[in-house]
Amino acid sequence: MSLVSVVIPVYNEQECVREMFQRLEALPRDPADRWEYIFVDDGSRDQTLPILRELAAKSDRVKYISFSRNFGHEAALTAGLDHATGDAVITLDGDLQHPPELIPKLIENWRAGSEIVYARRESAEHLPALKAFLSRWFYRVIRKSSRADIPPNTANFRLMDRRALEQFRRLRETTRFGRGLVAWTGFRQAFVPYRELERFAGRTKYTTWQSARLAIDAFISFTDFPLRLGSWAGVAFLVAAVALFLLAAVRGIFLPVAFAGPELIFSAIFFVGGTILVVLGLLGAYVANIYKQAQGRPLYIVAEKSPTLPAGNEGAAHE
Repeated sequence: MSLVSVVIPVYNEQECVREMFQRLEALPRDPADRWEYIFVDDGSRDQTLPILRELAAKSDRVKYISFSRNFGHEAALTAGLDHATGDAVITLDGDLQHPPELIPKLIENWRAGSEIVYARRESAEHLPALKAFLSRWFYRVIRKSSRADIPPNTANFRLMDRRALEQFRRLRETTRFGRGLVAWTGFRQAFVPYRELERFAGRTKYTTWQSARLAIDAFISFTDFPLRLGSWAGVAFLVAAVALFLLAAVRGIFLPVAFAGPELIFSAIFFVGGTILVVLGLLGAYVANIYKQAQGRPLYIVAEKSPTLPAGNEGAAHE
């Protein structure tokens, strides 16, 4: 007999939570297994929380956590994983783009010996072409530049064995990129293909800016490649400066003025100055990350939760 925990972060998803519950209840399952559905309300302003209270009163499988404000998707995922007690813990988004019907296949791979089972997106026709292109390149670059082998075309739809989850829960970075943290833990992995669906109802709560911010957080958390890129640019400028100086010494003229006049001088100044400012900005982002981590603030604050849930880490930034 096993306990299966399903963690679902939700934010203003009043149209989706009942449908999610019904589809989870309809899944085929081993009669000997016990299940729990942990909904994490990330400070919703609609009727999401009252609906979760209603479902929890009807079914002892439904448990919920409600934040004091909106702390973000990564914090909501972390809270659900902090409180999950299952032998296998499954995470998926609350908008039903991740089909719950795939969960039995994830469990099947887990029972076969895999400790982390990813749902790998094979197609997502609804994604804009530019977003899909940027996503592919993002994963390609971060896999090449970091030690975390983050599987491409995977999101937050996955299963984690209890042993893998306990290691994940030790990682309390303030700037969180959950996909990278899970991949960093290692363990035996398996993949189950699926086709990502359109939202069941409502509009996406994850804006383009939030996606860009997550990408920046991922780079800061998992690689120093941006800083090294700035160093390489500095080396290139030094080499170019030395080359120009040697050529000018040989010919006895100042090459930029001779070839293109003051316009080339100003463009070179702006280019080098812009590069310096970009590198300083990247350095500032790394320092800000260190600053936030040193503050030791909790990752989230729980305002209300089901009484049957364990204390968990309660959002602590450090164990």
